[in-house]
Amino acid sequence: MLRARMVAQAAGHDRDTRPIGAPNVLQFEPHQPEQCGFVPNLLLDVSAVFDRKVEAMRIMGAQGHLVGYYTDLGVRRGVQAVRNGGDRSITHAEAYQRVFPVVGGELL
Repeated sequence: MLRARMVAQAAGHDRDTRPIGAPNVLQFEPHQPEQCGFVPNLLLDVSAVFDRKVEAMRIMGAQGHLVGYYTDLGVRRGVQAVRNGGDRSITHAEAYQRVFPVVGGELL
């Protein structure tokens, strides 16, 4: 998948076609981040849908044991999001790691 995404963006890869562009690729925070070198660089406010997420995890048998972990982590990431300039109404957040850099026209 990552190779296909890179080729879709690569000018000159196929001289007969133009790059079509590709979306960002984000990795979700695993429950053992130290095992894979996960370093978050995007915090997403999930306050409005966090109860639905917890309910979905409870229903999905394979993730039931992670409900407590991700509930606590969501609160911690929410605090971190607020401390990093997010709206004070954020109560829960998720952390992601970008695979590719984001290109912008200004520093925000």
